[in-house]
Amino acid sequence: MARARLRDTFANLLTEEDVRALAPDLMAAIEELAPADLMFANEIRMGALQALVKYRFREAIPLCVQFARTQSKHGSQERTGVILKLLESYGIAAQEVLPELREFLEYCRTEPNFPEWARKEKAASVEAAVRAIEAAQEQPPLKSLSN
Repeated sequence: MARARLRDTFANLLTEEDVRALAPDLMAAIEELAPADLMFANEIRMGALQALVKYRFREAIPLCVQFARTQSKHGSQERTGVILKLLESYGIAAQEVLPELREFLEYCRTEPNFPEWARKEKAASVEAAVRAIEAAQEQPPLKSLSN
């Protein structure tokens, strides 16, 4: 639960300099599911991702898909749409992960041990993101953590 409390701090209070300094830890927080109960395990991941996206770091693009694919199932039918809206905000640059996103869509359509209504909601979010990214014609200026 303590890690979940960091979501707001990461998403709203970190400056670009803070994000650069904390980048390895923020990326690790996104890549690894926190050893917390399933209800709150994704909160730190979401905050870390929001911090990277807020300052338009290119490294967040593949992390969006990775997080969407590896999130805990609890609440994922709603959270997937939020994650993918962050990805969509990258416009044309997000097209590089379309193959992975399409694979994820196929998984969502047949996800085992997940209620049908939730599976449909999650798949619809992924379908909408694929369409939006395919249709993108612009992208914001991007930064890199390596510069």
